[in-house]
This record gives sequence, C-alpha cells and structure tokens, in this order.
Amino acid sequence: MNSDENVRPGTQKTNVLPLIEFMYNRESCIYNKGKQVFVMTVSGVVWSVPGVDRRLPDGDTCPEGAVYAGGWTATYEESGESAYAYGSVGFPAPDPNNYKPYSQLTEEEVLNWVFDALGVDQVVSIQEGLYQQVQEKLNPSHANGKPW
Repeated sequence: MNSDENVRPGTQKTNVLPLIEFMYNRESCIYNKGKQVFVMTVSGVVWSVPGVDRRLPDGDTCPEGAVYAGGWTATYEESGESAYAYGSVGFPAPDPNNYKPYSQLTEEEVLNWVFDALGVDQVVSIQEGLYQQVQEKLNPSHANGKPW
C-alpha cells in the first residue's frame, strides 16, 4: 500500500517490510524453520486445525504416531457476514532426533506446520480471498435475476 488511506481497517502498517499491511496476533504468525515470520493478514481471520492424520500405533519414538497430514480451516467474519475456506496438507517425515509424540502436540504447533506447508503466498491468498468474499457480500458488485 502506498498511502495510509489504503490500509484496511483493523490492520496496522509497519516498516518491517514496506508496502505490506501487518497485524500482530496469533493468526498472523508463521513459524518458518524456527523463525517467527509475520505475513499480511486480514483482521479477524481465524485459523484452526480440525484434525490430523498419524501413523499407528501411537508411540514415543519416530515413526510411531508420526503426524503426516493435517486439515485446516480459515474463517473471516465482518458485520454479520462470513467466508470460510478449508483444505489439507501433507507434512514431511519428522526428524527422529527431534521427535515430539502425537500426545504432546498442540494446535498452535500443527497450525504452524500447516502455514509452513502452504507457504506465505498461499496463506496470504487465502486470507485475501476470504476478505474479498465478505466485501462482495457487504457491497455487491453484481446480481443475478430476472426483470419480470
């Protein structure tokens, strides 16, 4: 964005990376190889992990219980309108020397794996798509119907 009037309500503009809007919250945080990376985000997009796929039996040593895929959802709501996206991604095999058992995983950790698998561009695209869908509902630019 080139000017402050173009900054979407609910977001903040920062000089970390010029011309990109940022919002600092859990939903805008992506961990990439142990480094926290902030991505452009729409205020109010909520990401979650409804479930993961893992190898059986569950265990404390790799690959027992290793998570190899996960589902994700992203929801955006504004002024009573909402948009929803979902999908799933595969995860690389865990490092046997740095393995965390299935029973000890948190949604936040797995969500960071999802973000890493999707990549920053795809996360931004999903969030912007949700924002645009809601804006179209709030301020329609086209309609369908019959004049009779």
